[in-house]
Amino acid sequence: MNSIKIIFISFLYFKEGGMHNLEEFQAKAKPYFKQYGVEILHKYHPVSKGQIGGIANQIEQPDMIQIFSTESLANFQSYLADEDVKKLAEIRNQGLRKMSVSFGSEIQAAEIITASEKNALHGIALVNFKDSLGYERLIEFNQKGHYSGLFAKYGIHAEYFVKIMKSMSAIGDLDYQQPELIVIFGVDDAAKMKDYIADSNYQKIAPIRDNAIHSYQFFMCK
Repeated sequence: MNSIKIIFISFLYFKEGGMHNLEEFQAKAKPYFKQYGVEILHKYHPVSKGQIGGIANQIEQPDMIQIFSTESLANFQSYLADEDVKKLAEIRNQGLRKMSVSFGSEIQAAEIITASEKNALHGIALVNFKDSLGYERLIEFNQKGHYSGLFAKYGIHAEYFVKIMKSMSAIGDLDYQQPELIVIFGVDDAAKMKDYIADSNYQKIAPIRDNAIHSYQFFMCK
């Protein structure tokens, strides 16, 4: 696993003014990001939360969800062990009341990955399955949505599928069950979602996903 590129999804909860601490830390830590192959991919600000299925989303809505990567798990372990990085991280931590992180390997599904428009909403979904076939069913749903043209019609984009190795609390308590998979998707126009869900093609393929998931809790973000 040390040779596989790792994707991190961090859930950040700020104290008042704490975002400035994060920005200061990241500005000062850039040389160490470069040294250890850490790349910040996206910063999202949640505006709502929800779920698919009967298990309510009880996870506290974060102030920011940040996606970043590292070239290998070994690189990231070295980054965390760097004494200079530890000192800089104190700046960030002083502005946070809670931070949780899930990380794992990005699943290669390039044939169904598409880019969202610039101002799209983004969903970050924490997924657990009923059984070992659940992942294949979720991918099948996405394949059918992509190849049928359903996703393109309504501006839906699968962006990342991350198989989670570990979830942990860096500050405060971990308030969610470790997901098996985190899905990051885009919605170009939220006004089309009602028609998307009502589309007969969606209603036909949605059970492939829905019957496979134990829980699917998500945050919609700007």
